Amino acid sequence: MNMLIAGLAIFVLIHLVPCAPAMRSGIIGKIGDSPYKALFSVLSAVSLVLIVLGLKGAETVTLYDPPSWGRPVNFILMFIAIYLVLSNPLGSAPSSAKYLTAHPMSWGVVFWAVGHLLSNGDKAHVVLFATFLFYSVVSMYSGSQRGQKPALDKRPPIVAELVLIAIVAAVYTVLFWGHRYFTGMPLI
Repeated sequence: MNMLIAGLAIFVLIHLVPCAPAMRSGIIGKIGDSPYKALFSVLSAVSLVLIVLGLKGAETVTLYDPPSWGRPVNFILMFIAIYLVLSNPLGSAPSSAKYLTAHPMSWGVVFWAVGHLLSNGDKAHVVLFATFLFYSVVSMYSGSQRGQKPALDKRPPIVAELVLIAIVAAVYTVLFWGHRYFTGMPLI
């Protein structure tokens, strides 16, 4: 569990640096933009390795029994989460989410985390998903405080939106059937 917590702490701390522009600018001023990006990338990778290894090695301690409707609701929330993550404002995918919010990726993480909290009640998974939920809410709040606005001024054409939804359906299908291989937990 300590490895999981260390990985989550590193991940959240480095990802909150962009939420504090003065701190980020100060670090870049001291070490430079390229070294900052390299350090950010290395620490992100290290944190993800620690999270995965920590989660795999964590003892199963049940905190609560998920509701019987938790899994089916999670399946729905995951489709929405994938749509939102693929609507990331930095990407080129046309999406109504980019018209409605400045934070589609963070909203996607919120849906992912809430869905998984509804279908997992063991301590390690609760810590994992609650941490990402917390981080996403803080990130959205910080972005809103800094004046972030939606990336699009008008909704994309319906055809473009339908193409994105078809891509989301394909990714959803791959993740659904591949879940057992990359998490060790079969969905059916």
